[in-house]
Amino acid sequence: MQAFLLRYSFQAVAYALWHERNVRRVGEPSLPARPV
Repeated sequence: MQAFLLRYSFQAVAYALWHERNVRRVGEPSLPARPV
């Protein structure tokens, strides 16, 4: 059971980091675009 929790938590962290990296890689602006 402990090994399952360890593996699950590791996968959750890896997925979160991968998602964050993909969002930054795409170039989502952190600040809202100023209306023209």
